[in-house]
Amino acid sequence: MPRLKKKYMQPVAGAETPAPVIAQWPAYMDYHTAAKYISETYWTIRNLVQSGKLTAKKLGRRNTVSRVDLDALWKRMEAA
Repeated sequence: MPRLKKKYMQPVAGAETPAPVIAQWPAYMDYHTAAKYISETYWTIRNLVQSGKLTAKKLGRRNTVSRVDLDALWKRMEAA
């Protein structure tokens, strides 16, 4: 298979790569999905749970966070 020339490998001017969109967020999310939901990192979610600012429940082997709790946390963070 031939290699592409560098000029073809450059991004097209004005074209943006869209962020992945999840059509409907689940009611309970693991830490990684919750981090994507509020645009934070896994470690931020984990630290919020450990500090008691966010509640988590164990479903099977995974720790999950409620979407309602994430929305409430987001509103509290906006108000501060």
